[in-house]
Amino acid sequence: MPRKMQLRKWPWGRPGIRAKLILSFLAALLPALLMLAVMDQREYLQRERALADDCRAVAQAAAASAQARIDEAAAGLSAAAALGPAEAAAALQALRKEHPEYLDLFLLDGQGQVLACVPSGQAPQVIPDSVAQAASAGAPVLSDLFFAASGDVPALQVLVPLRPGAAPAAAGVTVDAQALSGLLAGDAAGAPYQVVLCDRQGWAVGGALATDTPWPARDWSRFAHIRLALQGQAATAPGVADPLDGRLYGSAAVPLGATGWAVEARLPMSGPAGYLGRLAGSLLPLTVLVGLAVALAVAVANWFTVPVRRLAAYARGLGRGQLNERVAMNTGDEFEDLAAALNQMARQMEERDRRLRARTAELDAIITQSADGIAIHGPSGELQRLNPAGIRIMGRPTVRLGLSLAEQAAWFKIRTVAGEPVDPNDLPVSAALRGETRVGQELRIETETGQDRYVAFSASPLYDAHGHIYGAVSTFRDMTGARQAQQEKDNFISIVSHELKTPITSIKGYAQMLLRRAEEAGSDERDLKGLRIINDEVERMVDLINQLLDVQRLEMQRLQLNLDRVDLVSLTLDTVDRLQMTTSRHTLQPRVPEGPVWVYGDAVRLAQVLGNLIMNAIKYSPAGGPVEVSLERQEGRAWVSVRDWGIGIAPEDQPHLFQRFWRGTRKENTSLTGMGLGLYISREIVRRHHGDIVFRSQPGQGSTFLFWLPLDEGKP
Repeated sequence: MPRKMQLRKWPWGRPGIRAKLILSFLAALLPALLMLAVMDQREYLQRERALADDCRAVAQAAAASAQARIDEAAAGLSAAAALGPAEAAAALQALRKEHPEYLDLFLLDGQGQVLACVPSGQAPQVIPDSVAQAASAGAPVLSDLFFAASGDVPALQVLVPLRPGAAPAAAGVTVDAQALSGLLAGDAAGAPYQVVLCDRQGWAVGGALATDTPWPARDWSRFAHIRLALQGQAATAPGVADPLDGRLYGSAAVPLGATGWAVEARLPMSGPAGYLGRLAGSLLPLTVLVGLAVALAVAVANWFTVPVRRLAAYARGLGRGQLNERVAMNTGDEFEDLAAALNQMARQMEERDRRLRARTAELDAIITQSADGIAIHGPSGELQRLNPAGIRIMGRPTVRLGLSLAEQAAWFKIRTVAGEPVDPNDLPVSAALRGETRVGQELRIETETGQDRYVAFSASPLYDAHGHIYGAVSTFRDMTGARQAQQEKDNFISIVSHELKTPITSIKGYAQMLLRRAEEAGSDERDLKGLRIINDEVERMVDLINQLLDVQRLEMQRLQLNLDRVDLVSLTLDTVDRLQMTTSRHTLQPRVPEGPVWVYGDAVRLAQVLGNLIMNAIKYSPAGGPVEVSLERQEGRAWVSVRDWGIGIAPEDQPHLFQRFWRGTRKENTSLTGMGLGLYISREIVRRHHGDIVFRSQPGQGSTFLFWLPLDEGKP
């Protein structure tokens, strides 16, 4: 039965739920926020400009003071250097007493050796190459920040070049950078301003930076106004968060003369700036506004909570399969539209569910009534379903669901056609779970009564909506009767071939004898042509009979191989020379490496394989042209390829190319003949040599057949 629900409509037309919420909150908060914003905007801008101007002025004063102190140090060092050794040392000592921020003072010769220093018992820490830099600049040089060894404090060094050729070539002083920063702050403005010095790399000293602050925390180049000052431009930053104390600072930075350094002046801000501070100072009205907004929000929430809960309960019922229920609303807003959409969705789901049930019943009937065996497997290959035909074919009346692939191989006693145990990973279902598709793989099983059956299995993966494999389906068919019929046919062919071989051999001998006598007697050319045709056709019949006998030997596992070391280079060249005489329209082009290529095999059978591939290339290149025969070594294998530029192989014929008696469609040239056994025999011979044969072909562009054999690395 449809569920009825009546809710009172909104009194002002038909606004949506989103509009109701937005209007409610704006009605309470927007006027107050606008009023506070207008009141504080001017104050905020004025305070920001004033703070920036003050910091800039302090930074400029600190930079001027720093430059003056550098000049003062340079003058004092120059004066001390002009005195004798004893007087110079006394003058340096006096400078150090006058300036506690000086850590050490020293005089250097042209090679950078110390001539005099204060303190006298402690060697000064001279920056490498500083003498040459000062001499090149011709003016005092200011080093970057470093940790002074004397006091383990951040320091800088001022090096002053003296007169060229004078005994002291340069004089220098190491200054406590932390103390210098404090002095500059006192010179410029005093508390609460802080002065920070930044060297050319952006490393900072002073301000909130303690003496033992590690170098990574001193990287002031992260701030944009510092980077501009290091480039020679004064810059301000109204609000900078210090990474050490977390406080907010107003800041300005200016370049320090031509030294490449920057001086930053910063002022801690007493609290948040702008209208947010105004709001924080007016906590009571803000609390009232928030309270009103919350009350209004609760009222609006109560207005739509009831229908939302009812709709949620209805949606959960749909999720549980209650597709025949409907919900009715008359609220005049989006709730009514949502209820109608849910009802429509329920009707569609009900119809789809009906169709799905019908389709499922249809598929179940197909699986149940199929004459072929059908099995459904889970993501790990476990058996989930087996139809009645499958139970009958497998010969096991008791179905054991849930068996793993290894357990299925043991339960159904699955073996290869030759009777050998099969690896579960080689089963068609295992291949399907890896994303492969197997078609017609024959295996042998043993029924419960001990009867052997030959079954052809095919398997394909099952994909979910995201393309992931979640299982596999396999179909199989009892091929025991067909195999017996094939065996009977093979036996018949074998008997016929053996019976025909003896008379054909006699016919061949007499045909050759008659042809030879006719040629010796100078018989008429028409008679000679007839005898040659008889001889050629007998040769073709002998080849066909030999092929039939080879097939019979392969099927009966009776093909004998006379194994020995074989040089493929000689075999290839001999085969090419022999077959070149059979055609005048084709040019056989051998390409072999220098020196022998040894394999272990039957030379006669390998020559048969190569000859068959070359003859196929000649046959399927009716217009003539080159046939390329190549031999090469590669990764422990000998690769032999035969390439032609003939008619190629149709794509629909390629999967069946190595099947017995397959002759293809040959729509382009119906004059080509053959029994379809050559490639089948060739592949079986190569595989019995522990190799394999492959090919690639495109219609109209020719074909390339390749087979490989393991190299025999042993010495002859």
